Amino acid sequence: MKHAASSLAILVAAFIIGCQENNAIVNTELNEEYSNQKNVGKSIHWDRLPIHATLVEPRGDVDPLLRIDGVVEYRITIVQRDPIPPSTQEAAILDLRFDACLRPLDLENPVWGVSGSSQNEVPLSGDTIVLLTKRYRVNGRQDGLTFRTTYRITGFGLEVERMWLELPRGDQVGTAN
Repeated sequence: MKHAASSLAILVAAFIIGCQENNAIVNTELNEEYSNQKNVGKSIHWDRLPIHATLVEPRGDVDPLLRIDGVVEYRITIVQRDPIPPSTQEAAILDLRFDACLRPLDLENPVWGVSGSSQNEVPLSGDTIVLLTKRYRVNGRQDGLTFRTTYRITGFGLEVERMWLELPRGDQVGTAN
């Protein structure tokens, strides 16, 4: 009887140890599987988008037309928010760095700087095009003039959808030429 009880105890202990080891193997495989998926983040390298446009000055007291020349540097990182099919949900984390000069076309008046940086997360679903509007303060202007641009975020990168100048009270003028 003692041999039967000790044999039973050994079998139960071996079964418990075997089940624990098997769970560890399954967990390791799951962790490797999840770390290989996109939820860690698939980042596109930094890219540059040149900005060159003629805009209408909202007040018109300097010159009715202003020229903006600069660059947007951006990086898009795709992350998976819900990795379980069939309703996988992705988001794009968009890092932006904007730097430009705004000047009257006559070149006799001052040149103003326009710059800014931001990080934005936007949801992605299928082939949907996502629009994101950003506002950049025009440095050196006392009237609070801002440069506004709407970006189009696609699976292939970033494009400018629209650009305009705006005063604080909402006088928006002109899209880019």
